[in-house]
This record gives sequence, structure tokens and C-alpha cells, in this order.
Amino acid sequence: MKTFTRTTLYLIILSTSLPGCKDKPTAPPEEPEPPPPVVSQTQTGIQITTHVGTTHTLILIPEGPFEMGANNGIRNEGPEHTIYLKAYYIDRTEVTNAQWNPYAIAERQLPNFDPPEHPVVNINWFQAGEYCAWLGGRLPTEAEWEKAARGTDRRIYPWGAAPDPNRANYLNSGDPFDNGTAPVAYYREGNRDGRSPYGVLDMAGNVWEWTQDEYDSAFYQRSPRDNPVNYELRTHFLHLERVVRGGSWFSTAFLVRTTARDARTSNLQTDTLGFRCVVDR
Repeated sequence: MKTFTRTTLYLIILSTSLPGCKDKPTAPPEEPEPPPPVVSQTQTGIQITTHVGTTHTLILIPEGPFEMGANNGIRNEGPEHTIYLKAYYIDRTEVTNAQWNPYAIAERQLPNFDPPEHPVVNINWFQAGEYCAWLGGRLPTEAEWEKAARGTDRRIYPWGAAPDPNRANYLNSGDPFDNGTAPVAYYREGNRDGRSPYGVLDMAGNVWEWTQDEYDSAFYQRSPRDNPVNYELRTHFLHLERVVRGGSWFSTAFLVRTTARDARTSNLQTDTLGFRCVVDR
């Protein structure tokens, strides 16, 4: 009887230790891939509808040359030089909290609790790029941003040659939003018409905008003519400086010019910094 008990116990232990004899843990079910964004044509470009129900209106910037930079004595803005860009679509406005928050929730990130139609801020370069990729696009290059802002007639501001406090949200411009961001598309018509030659909005003031490019104050001196982008290191260093464009609500009128360039570290998050996306044609 004692032998039988020991043998039985041994067989039980052996059976539970053999491969395939234990109950295998059940793997959690894989989440289905979300459907891709739906793209439809409009009179001026395209509209993108995401699977979380948000939409983006993008404007077509046609292929061709434009004059980039300025010979105004500011080192990082010169020399003025001719650039040739392929066609692309760019967001009509800066990305808003209403567009960002459903994405953030779907991606298990924190939403932004600022007003829905204001530009989303406190977004670093990595987060901005990830959002644009999710939309089916990317961040604009510095050259793409500038062409969309100034067109082909060398505009100093998106609307013309002189600053106008009625057309953009910048420091001491006297608008209702001097101490923070304005709703996107606030400056779109009448005496508040701040549109660029292509109809792109908020290219001056409101928030600085991320671009793809690594910052180099002397890049224009060696910039290629066709579709330039200063992305030489092709790294994701946290403290690598990236070009930002457009100025913000806390910038002087001088810094919201179409040729003004500045730099921010890739991991920076501030309430003066947002972004918009580009989609290749």
C-alpha cells in the first residue's frame, strides 16, 4: 500500500511537470487594427476623416519654385534662394484639441483640457510626428511650411508686407487673446483676414509650429534646390534642436514673419508650441 501511494504520487508530479500537461495561459486577444483614414477630394485639396470621427481639411500647395529666406541681414534667414518643391497638402489650420483628444484617448495618452478649437500645445516633436503619421502624413519640412505661408511673391507676412494686429495673434497685438492661444481660423475673413496666398490659416502667431528639419543657422548656404530638408543625422536624440516656424501669441510682430526661423529641442513641451501636418500628393 505504501509503495502504491509513493508511485502514484510520483506519477502525478511527473505528469504535471511534462510539457503540454499544464494548462497553458490564455493569450489576451489581439486588438484589431483600426481602419485607415478616409480621404476625399475638395475644391482646394483633401479632407481626411479618421476612425475616431475627427476631420482634417488640407490645402493643396502646387508644385513649383518659390523664393525662400531673406537678405535682411539676419544670419539664419539668408541668403534668399530659389527652392523647387513637389506638390503636397498641408493642414489648413494648426491641429486642435478637438482633433488631438480623441486620438490621445485611443492611443492611451492624456488628453488636453484646453478649449476644443484652440491649437493643441505642450506637444513635443516626437508626439507631433506620431500624430501626423497616424493621420497618414508627416510634419512639414521647413521649406514646405514657408511656401505655404508666403506663396511665390515673397510675402513678409502671409497677408502682405506689413504686420497687422487684426490678422494674427501675437504679443501686444490688441486682440482678445493676447495672453494665450486664439481659436484656429479666427483670423479668416473680413478685417481679420490672415490667410496665406493659398488660403492656409494661422501661419503667423498663435503657436510656433514644429517642422521636420534639424536646426542649422547656416543651412541655407548649402541647401539643395529641390525638396530640401535638413535631416542629416537622422536621429531621435531628445535634445536635438528642430526648426520651428510662425511665431506664437508670445512673439513680437518681427518673429511672426514668414521667413523667421527659430529652434526648440525635440523633447520640449510648452504652451507656445504646436504643429500642423502635411500629406504627400
